[in-house]
Amino acid sequence: MKTLISKSMRGILLVALVFGMATAQSASRAAAATNPGLGTAASFAVLGASTVTNTGPTVVTGDLGVSPGSAVTGFPPGIVLGTIHAGDAVAAQAQADATTAYNALAGQACDTDLTGQDLGGLTLTPGVYCFSSSAQLTGTLTLDGQGNPNSVFIFQIGSTLTTASASNVLLINGAQACNVFWQVGSSATLGTGTSFQGNILALASITITTGASSNGGLYALNGAVTLDTNTVQRSSCAPSATNTPAANLGQLKVCKVAGTGVTPGTIFTINVNGTPYSVPAGNNDGYCVLAGQFPLNTNVTVQEVIPAGYVVTRIEVLPDSRTVSKNVAIGKVVVKIGTGVTEVTFTNKISGLPTKTPTPFVTPKPTRTPQITPTATPAPTGRLQICKEADGAGVSGNFTFTFAGKTRTIPVGACTSLIVVPVGPLTITEAARAGYTVTDIYTIPANRLISENLAGRSATVTIVQGNASTQTIVIFRNSVQTTQVITNVGFINLGRDIAN
Repeated sequence: MKTLISKSMRGILLVALVFGMATAQSASRAAAATNPGLGTAASFAVLGASTVTNTGPTVVTGDLGVSPGSAVTGFPPGIVLGTIHAGDAVAAQAQADATTAYNALAGQACDTDLTGQDLGGLTLTPGVYCFSSSAQLTGTLTLDGQGNPNSVFIFQIGSTLTTASASNVLLINGAQACNVFWQVGSSATLGTGTSFQGNILALASITITTGASSNGGLYALNGAVTLDTNTVQRSSCAPSATNTPAANLGQLKVCKVAGTGVTPGTIFTINVNGTPYSVPAGNNDGYCVLAGQFPLNTNVTVQEVIPAGYVVTRIEVLPDSRTVSKNVAIGKVVVKIGTGVTEVTFTNKISGLPTKTPTPFVTPKPTRTPQITPTATPAPTGRLQICKEADGAGVSGNFTFTFAGKTRTIPVGACTSLIVVPVGPLTITEAARAGYTVTDIYTIPANRLISENLAGRSATVTIVQGNASTQTIVIFRNSVQTTQVITNVGFINLGRDIAN
C-alpha cells in the first residue's frame, strides 16, 4: 500500500541528499503522482494573467483567456477554435482554479531529483520529478506510461523551464498529455520547432517561439503568454478501450451539419454540461465528436455557442425518445442518456439565407395496376461510425478509411456520420499518410473490437443489428511518425512498440 511521506521524513531525505545518499531516490518512491485537476481552467488552451499576444497564423484549439488583465492581441491573424475570455468572470475563475492546481502540484512529494540533468535523452516512468532550480530539454524526452492511460507525470521546477530548438516530448505506452504537468517556479520558454506535451503552469510568463507546438494548456499565473506561429491545443484524455463504456454509462455524441451558406470544415463550439467541444461542420449528415460518457437516465444539457451571422435551423436527437426539451432558437437541447449511444445533431445556416427544404414528392396517378413481384428479405444492417484522434501535437489534415466497398474521409478530431453496414465482422483500413503512424485503435463499446493491426492500419470489428443507439464506434489514433536514434546507452526506439 502506497503512503505519503511525512514532512519530517522529507526533511531527513533532503539532508541525506546534501550528503550524497543515493538511497534517497528509492526511499521517496512511496509518493504517488496525482492529477490535481484543473477545474474550469481545463477548457482553456491559453490563459494569461497580464496579456496574451500573438504573431502569425497561430491556431489555438480550446478557450483563450486573460485575467486580471484584459489585453488579447494578434487574433486575427491567429485563430481560436473556442471562446476568447478577456478579463471576464470566466477567465478570473479559470485563473483561480489554475492557481489551486499549481499549489497542489508543488505540494506533492518528490520521487526523483533531476537537478542539473538535461531532460533530453531520458526515458521516464510515472512519478514526481523535481529540479531545485532551472530545467532544460535538449533533444527528446520520452514519457513511458507502462500501459496505463491514467499514469501521471509531474515536473516540479524551481525556476525556469527552457527547451532547445526542435526538442520534443514523446509519449509512449499509454501516456497521455492530459496527465503530464509542468509546475514552473518562474517562466517557461519553448524553443523554435519544439513539439511539447503536457500542461505548463508557470508562476510568471510563458513564451512559445516560432513554429513550436504544445499539446496541453499554457497557464501563466502572473505574467503574459506570448505566441508566434504556433499550434496549441488543450489536452483531453482519450477513453481507454478497457474502460469504455461501463455498464451503467451511456455515450454521447454531438454532430454538426453545414446548412445553407455554411462552409464545410467551419468549427463550431458546442457545450455539454458546460464543457466545450469543437465540432467541424460537414456536408450531408455532417461530422461528429465524442462528447463523454454519462450515467444512464441522467439529463445532459447540450447547447451551441451560436456565432454571429449564423442561426440554428434544426436539432435532431437519436433516438428521438431521449429528447427532454429543445429550443432551436437558442441552440439548446436537454437529453436523457440511455443505453449505448445518444446522438445530437445541430444544423446551421447563414442568417438571412433561406433554409433548404426538400422538394415535395407527388405520387403520379396510376394508369394500371402494377404487377407485384415478390422481393427477397433484405439482409440485416447495423450502424458504424469512424473517428480520428490525434495522439500528440502535429497531427492535422484529413484521413481516409475504406470498408465494405465504401470510402469515408474525415478531419482530425472528428467522426463520420452514421453509416449503414451489414451485420457481422467488418474490417476498416486507414489509408497511409506519409509522416504519420497509427498508435491505437479502440471501439465503443469496447467488446466490439475483434482484432487490430497497427502496422497495417486496420481493425476488424463487430457490427450488431440496430440503429443509432446500438452503433459501433471505431476510433483510430495517430501520431507524428518518429525514427530511431542512437544514444550513449544504445539503440532506443522512439516510436510506440508494435506487436508482431
